[in-house]
Amino acid sequence: MSDFIEDVVDSVIKPKNSKLFIKWLIRGSIVLITFAFIFGQIKIAHLNRLNSIEKSVNENIKATNELRKEIKSSINEVNSSIDKIYEDGSKIFENYQKHNKKQLELIIDYGSTNKELLKKVLEINESENNGFVEKQIIDAKSKINKNLSITIHHIDKDTVK
Repeated sequence: MSDFIEDVVDSVIKPKNSKLFIKWLIRGSIVLITFAFIFGQIKIAHLNRLNSIEKSVNENIKATNELRKEIKSSINEVNSSIDKIYEDGSKIFENYQKHNKKQLELIIDYGSTNKELLKKVLEINESENNGFVEKQIIDAKSKINKNLSITIHHIDKDTVK
């Protein structure tokens, strides 16, 4: 073992061999440093692109979730407005049917005895009912929320980066 150590020390200490060994050591280290630098630069550039893609995907997911919530709330508002319109229309139609029933009862009761009085009563009832129905329609229209809208936000590709 001591012979091996002496041989290594003699070969390194000798001027001719030590210069060659130092040259190869310096060349090898320069090549390894260069390779490590280039590899690091490529890896950093690749990771930066992946980070920007990940950031863009996260922003798109967030915008999609916000849009989904906004659409859901808007759809619920529209559905409630449609339900309200249906209910108001049903009430108005029911009142109209009741009015027609009363008109027919008047015709049956007084149709053969006093026709002039019957015409006047029917005209008065019709004008009152038209005013009542018109008032109900105006009230129903005023209760409808006319500010329902869905907004779409444009995302620029510059803001995504």
